[in-house]
Amino acid sequence: MRRFAGLALAAVLTLAAALPAGAGEDRSDEPLTGEELTPEVIAAVGRGLDYLARNQDRDGSFGGGGGPGGANAAVTGICGMAFLAQGNVPGRGKYAKNVEKVVDWMLKCGDQRTGLLHGPQTSHGVMYEHGFATLFLAEAYGMTQDDKIKRRLQNAIRLIAQTQLESGGWWYQPDRSPGKTSDISVTICQTMALRAARNVGVNVPQKTVDKAVDCVKRAAQADGGFAYQVPNPPAKAGGGSAPPRSAAGLCILYGLGEYNAKETKEGLKYLDKIGPQQMGMFYGTYYGTQAMYQAGGKYWTKWWTGISKDLVKKQQADGSWTGDGYGTYGTGMGCIILCVPYNYLPILQR
Repeated sequence: MRRFAGLALAAVLTLAAALPAGAGEDRSDEPLTGEELTPEVIAAVGRGLDYLARNQDRDGSFGGGGGPGGANAAVTGICGMAFLAQGNVPGRGKYAKNVEKVVDWMLKCGDQRTGLLHGPQTSHGVMYEHGFATLFLAEAYGMTQDDKIKRRLQNAIRLIAQTQLESGGWWYQPDRSPGKTSDISVTICQTMALRAARNVGVNVPQKTVDKAVDCVKRAAQADGGFAYQVPNPPAKAGGGSAPPRSAAGLCILYGLGEYNAKETKEGLKYLDKIGPQQMGMFYGTYYGTQAMYQAGGKYWTKWWTGISKDLVKKQQADGSWTGDGYGTYGTGMGCIILCVPYNYLPILQR
């Protein structure tokens, strides 16, 4: 039996009918036992969420210490998902009020006309903001079925579909310039949002998903990793692999049901060989942990043993994690990673 409360809630959140084709296949050679959630992990998550609660801005946003007007939709979405990942939802859980404040901010932020989600100042990487914010809305809708969230989510998904490049992915800005290459990191961010929305019953054009899958596959390199930029089809990407974006590429291939694809199998070998130590503090481990959780078995056991102990060790006395950026971003990522075995977020369910 898994050692965490709320199994009834987890069962309610299982959206089996909405999972990608092939999601029912047994992809692990041993089941999860719940042993991942050690007292040390549970305590670290609690300290991390307490830190986020103390550092949430009054309007519900998170900006990473940028001061007034520094709110960022990506960081806000990540911190919101950290609360959700422990089982907190509006009206339920220790951090229910914090989740409600994130939802309220997210429903008001950005451009209501176009659906673009961003903070008070449009950043260079606004599609990162939009992607993570949309992912949060999808997870929040899946756990609440709130129509207000659904309407904002539908507009956000529509914008993602409308800004897809000919090359199959997305760029830092919602720019459909002819011939533009796709940034694999931004592409993964949008595709995760699409997958999450589809899983909770929001319509996502199949052609958009198909083009994105093709884009990610064309980013695959000979060593099993994934490249940075993807040209227009049918050309494949060059430029070599890097661990963080390779973890992201593998994660989304699993997320879209491409379990038996050559690119998935080779990507798994690559990531297993690299290990979490070379992922960077958060971005790579965020995606790598999700990918290895989906892979299951020896891959998951090996990965989780390394990353969970490392994160617990590196947590600061105030409950935060630092490294890649500021405290709220790192802490939100750290909490999500350590909460993966809870299996509460619809995007994380096998």
